Amino acid sequence: VSLKFSGSSPDMGAFEYGTTIADGQAPSTPSAPSATAQSTTQMLLAWTASTDNSGVDFYNIYRCAGDCTPTLVVGTSTHTNYTDDNLTPSTQYTYQLSAVDTSGNVSSRTSTFTGTTHDTDDPGTVDTSSGGHSGGSGGCFVNSMLKSLTASPVD
Repeated sequence: VSLKFSGSSPDMGAFEYGTTIADGQAPSTPSAPSATAQSTTQMLLAWTASTDNSGVDFYNIYRCAGDCTPTLVVGTSTHTNYTDDNLTPSTQYTYQLSAVDTSGNVSSRTSTFTGTTHDTDDPGTVDTSSGGHSGGSGGCFVNSMLKSLTASPVD
């Protein structure tokens, strides 16, 4: 809170409340970023939250294909994860993140981190215990088929 002096004498009663002081402090840099391929066309990004004196508003996601330095913001997230869609199979993607606070201050970017989408021939692996899968769309299909089967006792 800033105070405006409205008189000539140093009387504390002569001060009045004014506008708030602008926040000039950027958030901390997001930490521990990771990229995990979810399919041939999706990558799941996750990281540890930034901190800030006025609160983190959202995160910028930067991406480029290959061994490069990302310059393009491809999305934003208000959470500590992001699913990057419509990617090319068997392609390495390089990412960076930055945090933006409620005053518009931007943190430093993370170090670059990479992930490679699955190959189109990768059927994925089936995990029937959790109902999940990893890998390409073939694993999803097989997993859904297995879940639809039920066992019946034989007389």
